[in-house]
Amino acid sequence: MNKKWILIVCLALFVFFGSMGVAYWYTRKNVMPEEKANTLEFPALHQASVKEDTIAEDAHIVYQYYYTEDAVTKEKVEPVQNFQKGLTLAQLQSIYDGWQVISFSPQKVILRCSVEGRSDACFLLGAYQGYLAVFQEDMQKRFVLYEQTDIPLAALPLAEQQKLKDGVVVMGEVALAKMLSDYSS
Repeated sequence: MNKKWILIVCLALFVFFGSMGVAYWYTRKNVMPEEKANTLEFPALHQASVKEDTIAEDAHIVYQYYYTEDAVTKEKVEPVQNFQKGLTLAQLQSIYDGWQVISFSPQKVILRCSVEGRSDACFLLGAYQGYLAVFQEDMQKRFVLYEQTDIPLAALPLAEQQKLKDGVVVMGEVALAKMLSDYSS
């Protein structure tokens, strides 16, 4: 009786392992062609992704200015300049130090920088005690003295003196810096 049970167990193990072998052989035979096809395509895909994108000649550059005081982002879209054509992401990052690259593709690049101040900062260039002065609009929409420059009004042409006496409105700190540099040169 004991030998009979051993023979039954051995026969059951033989059938079990035999069926496992047949299933493995069947699976390898029918599934392997698909796996081979996938592995043959993979190196080609990998090689294509190694090529770095560069900025195309007809691309657009989007400059985003993020104003810290009111958390507003303003955009300026420009066509790509000659020096930007053909740049890779790494080359662009080395040129635009202090800018964050938000998006990079051959057709469109988005750059962002932070600007201290409000997006709607309004300035007025005018005269104060015979000098060019900068007034800033406060929360009550009044202009208060922001900075008095060392540029005497008398050194400017008469037409410019009259404009400044009437007041020249300037929106944003970037535009203000440009206007002041124009007056100081």
